[in-house]
Amino acid sequence: GHTSTSGQRHREEARPERDQERRRRRQQEHAASESAAAAQAAAQAAAQEAAIRAAREEDLRRSADVEKQRNHRESVERDQAQALRRILAADAHDHRAILKLGTTSSLTTGEVTKAFRQQSLLVHPDKNRAAQAEEAFKKLQQAYSALKEEAQRVPRVVPPHVNRSSASYGYGSAGYGGSASYSSGGYDGYNVYGSSMGGDFGRGGCHRSTSGREHSPWG
Repeated sequence: GHTSTSGQRHREEARPERDQERRRRRQQEHAASESAAAAQAAAQAAAQEAAIRAAREEDLRRSADVEKQRNHRESVERDQAQALRRILAADAHDHRAILKLGTTSSLTTGEVTKAFRQQSLLVHPDKNRAAQAEEAFKKLQQAYSALKEEAQRVPRVVPPHVNRSSASYGYGSAGYGGSASYSSGGYDGYNVYGSSMGGDFGRGGCHRSTSGREHSPWG
């Protein structure tokens, strides 16, 4: 009986220690759970903040793109309006002014063609929606036709070993090589512009000279 009583007393004395240990473990588990929850919440908050920041940056990028496109469009429209006014105001016989070429004594066909291409991008009716764009473009193509014929009449230097009477170096009635003439109908600038840009502007085939050769300011 004495042994039983002693054991019971020992268990009763040890109970507070066990209870205290259980409470300590529960507190540790609770603290660990709270720490994990806090870490998860922090991660979610960081992810949300990153998403918000990315969305804001995307909005700014799109706004910048829209602004850039708007500025580019306005710049092009200004250039188109200026080119239109300049061409319409120029004297019909001042071909250099129409093509915005300088006063150089002589021009090459390449220079004339380059100027025509640049101005076409500004006043061609498919690019410029102004009411007078077609009138300006016709004036432009007439100037191009005249200046290219003029450039083709400028004789090139023939190497001494080449027969000057050969067909490749001969002079035709309308310019160098006999193939630079244009029909009385004028130059079809619509087709030139379309073939250059890879589009079809609905103006028929390439213009042919009286010699039957096709002409294009693009080469």
